[in-house]
Amino acid sequence: MKKAIFLVDDIKNGGVVTFFESLYSKLIAKLKTEGSYLMWLHEIGKLLYNHPSDFITFMSVKDIMCLDSMPNDRDIFYFISCRHNLDLMSIDHFLAMDPTVLDFLVQHNIPIILDTSMEIVNHDVGSYRLLDGNYHFLSNDKWFRGIRNLKFYIVGSTQRVSLDRRQRNIQTLLTVFPGPFFQYNYKGSELNNRLTKDKTQILNNAFNKVINNSTLTWQAYSSNPRINRSLFQMKVEHENLVDGVGVYSRLMPGTDQYIADSIKLELYKEADRMTFANSKQIKQLDTIKIIDNSVGGVTELADSNFLFSVVLETFCPEDRNEFVNSISFLTEKTAMAIFSGVPFIPLGGHKIGTMLKSYGFKEYPGLEFPTQPRFLDELDYVVEKIRTINSMTLKQKQELYESWKPIIEHNFNRYMSIDIKKVYLETLHKSLIAGPQW
Repeated sequence: MKKAIFLVDDIKNGGVVTFFESLYSKLIAKLKTEGSYLMWLHEIGKLLYNHPSDFITFMSVKDIMCLDSMPNDRDIFYFISCRHNLDLMSIDHFLAMDPTVLDFLVQHNIPIILDTSMEIVNHDVGSYRLLDGNYHFLSNDKWFRGIRNLKFYIVGSTQRVSLDRRQRNIQTLLTVFPGPFFQYNYKGSELNNRLTKDKTQILNNAFNKVINNSTLTWQAYSSNPRINRSLFQMKVEHENLVDGVGVYSRLMPGTDQYIADSIKLELYKEADRMTFANSKQIKQLDTIKIIDNSVGGVTELADSNFLFSVVLETFCPEDRNEFVNSISFLTEKTAMAIFSGVPFIPLGGHKIGTMLKSYGFKEYPGLEFPTQPRFLDELDYVVEKIRTINSMTLKQKQELYESWKPIIEHNFNRYMSIDIKKVYLETLHKSLIAGPQW
């Protein structure tokens, strides 16, 4: 795999300025004076630029245009961060690009990266709407400078089972990079500095844990109500796996959201499997639950007396198909368990475990990552893991926890040492061609 040069509009003040950051510079400056910022625009550029690796080198377009010849020892891409997601981007934004830059990109056949990896989004459908949905207009090469002839890499955040197979006229390649999982851990970040300083203490806390009669089996944090979180909370309550067994947080009312989601996802078709989702349980979704020392922001999980964490990931299926073939969005919620030295099992996306393993992380004996496509099967699997471990003797629980210690250390070290630039570049090389698959 060749190393790469990522072209951006500018490099200044110790960071990169991508196209939209340049376009929105006046708004960004104004927001800064007001103590605010434009979310999901700077994060991935900052992450990659600050990571200490030479797999990706950033260079301004104006600098490369001044070279006598193009570098031939590296692949070259033009990098654009798309802020919230592709749905907020239009072809008119291409008209705002410097035509001399577009001419240069087309002349040298430099692919464009549209990064939308910070937010849960259907980057497949979104890329079709933006590009091929506007192919008639993009065919005007005077206006759009022949941009339709370039290759587009669409970097999304979410693994999906079903793909849009409509015919594509523009070369579009789809891939996934879990931006929120990595975003806070770049060199010099507050989190990276703190974890580097506190590594010994974090691992010692994990290694010195002693299981006793007051040790809970599981713990789960959640804030915003999502369908996986509501179903999990109702099921463990119904199965008597909370009092004296585990504890969860719910910081916002969830009844109305659950009812809306159940209609959208046609959960009435699962009525025979969801007897736990009765009217009493649904009403209780409005009950606020706060765990003592509950987590605020992206930081280490509070040191509490429990065996493992159930990571209730960000699971937002758009329709029934994405519920029975669950979408997978790996975020900071899973990262928080890893860098806190806490054993965990994820819930809400059957490919999360596969993604973690592909990045070099390991699963814990007895807490093997779920792989069931249907969410209710995944839910049953995780709840059964809770039940099995909870039924163990104290000696068995301590022995199980001892088997987790090497993995706690491995996963912590892997999170701290992983070459994020290499991972990002590998995702580009693993891209799938959008459109019909023959």
